[in-house]
Amino acid sequence: MLGSKNDFFYQDEKTLKSKRRDVKTLLKIKGFNPKLIELVLCAYDYFSKNPHLFDGETIVKDLDDLPNLSIAGLVHDFEYVVYKVWKNPVKKIKADWEYAQLHEQLGKGYFIPYLRAICLIIITPLYYLIKPFN
Repeated sequence: MLGSKNDFFYQDEKTLKSKRRDVKTLLKIKGFNPKLIELVLCAYDYFSKNPHLFDGETIVKDLDDLPNLSIAGLVHDFEYVVYKVWKNPVKKIKADWEYAQLHEQLGKGYFIPYLRAICLIIITPLYYLIKPFN
């Protein structure tokens, strides 16, 4: 996305498999519903195969759930890259707000996650100047 970089998925396959189990365990411990766990694991598997497409949380410091991995950032990137939510302003705003909600559910508080979401929403018009529809 906008120049951010995260090298979490540039690890060997064995390590990625182990950390995938850690992600699943963390989400189960936190009481996430199976549908959301499936989405997170789908995103994880996608970026395991396409590490060059994952950049973590753009511009701001990642709010990590595991070392060097933000689960909310993972899902947010997945929605942008795979579902291309950025092409539809309504879907983009929804994904940006869900990003904050997921951070909140993961225990990152209220202020910082929602401030980030509001900033993402405010810059929506600028996003289309930087990244034209393709």
